[in-house]
Amino acid sequence: MKALLWNIRSVNTQKAFTRLINLNKRYQFYFIRLMEPFEDRQELEEYRRKFGMKHSTVNVNGKI
Repeated sequence: MKALLWNIRSVNTQKAFTRLINLNKRYQFYFIRLMEPFEDRQELEEYRRKFGMKHSTVNVNGKI
């Protein structure tokens, strides 16, 4: 089982999201964990859909 855990400052900067997509295509992760305390539920759902993942969860307290 392959997993990616990334404490990322902002997934929308420095082409980080494109890099994540390319990493997922290359390694086909079983799950991806993005630790980003400043993203909201709507953004998470968009990431989940773009990665083709079945499930997503969000921590709403704004902390990692």
